[in-house]
Amino acid sequence: CESSIDTDAPEAKFCVKTNNPADSSLAMAGHVVTVNITADEPVTTPSVVCNGNSFAVTAVGGSGGFATDFVATYTVQEGDADGAIVCTVDDFTDAAGNDGSASVDTEEEECEAFIDNTPPAAEYCAKSNNANDATLATVGDVVTVTVTSVDPITVPTVTCNGISYTIASGQSGDTVFTATHTVAQSDPNGLVTCAVTFEDLAGNDGTATLSVTEDCRTTIDTDAPTAEFCVKTDNANDATLATPGDVVRVEITAD
Repeated sequence: CESSIDTDAPEAKFCVKTNNPADSSLAMAGHVVTVNITADEPVTTPSVVCNGNSFAVTAVGGSGGFATDFVATYTVQEGDADGAIVCTVDDFTDAAGNDGSASVDTEEEECEAFIDNTPPAAEYCAKSNNANDATLATVGDVVTVTVTSVDPITVPTVTCNGISYTIASGQSGDTVFTATHTVAQSDPNGLVTCAVTFEDLAGNDGTATLSVTEDCRTTIDTDAPTAEFCVKTDNANDATLATPGDVVRVEITAD
């Protein structure tokens, strides 16, 4: 009959990731956070609590109630607070009954994750290249809409007055984008009003509002102006006649 002495406490490493296809380090409501745990010897199923939420833990393989690998999962809820996902992995022992401890795996890349349930905020500013006035645009002028967000976002969709604008600069993950459109005769006249939609990298939907920090109101005017004029003289006898020395006056009234 033989027995062995084991006083070494088991150790485990864990890594936190999400199933967000755009960025596995970010999660919003509906995403699943996964904690992968690997122990240095077979242990009992650990307890996993992250940000006050208990995760469901499943052993991967193993036997007799002991395993070296475990997966813990949790689905993010709308009420979960934004911020880093901080986990405690404990309440596990080895076969000898030694209590174990766990820490974040520093050797594996991207083992940190964050919850982001806040819709992204952005502003847009519309200006034209009209040589006379950047707040006016006519046929052939280019209207540029600049979108500026607080956080990195996906490439936005910019539609102004029912017309889709072409993204001229910026890529997913940036905070500044420009979209342009060359005014055509068929474009509706009036203030350029835009619908700007996008997502942050966690997947939260966002919209942009018109900037109030500068003059960002541009009006499209494709109608040619018309005018009427009237020719009169200062002839004292007849304003429709003029002799040498009389002043002829042309009065012009535009619409």
